[in-house]
Amino acid sequence: MKSHRPRTWLLYLVGIVVVVMTGLWVINTLLGLLFKLFIGALIVIGAVYLIGRPSRRRLDSRRRLD
Repeated sequence: MKSHRPRTWLLYLVGIVVVVMTGLWVINTLLGLLFKLFIGALIVIGAVYLIGRPSRRRLDSRRRLD
């Protein structure tokens, strides 16, 4: 009877490599998505801050009118 041990170990090794590569791809994709969401949130927060902040010009005109 012929032994299939080398082929079996090779298939296990290939399976492990495929699973690890797929896992790394999924983790990389999720981290990339989280990074993009974080950068987008920073941009939105910065825009809200800049729009909501009173400018010096508006403050000076209010002082002159009072």
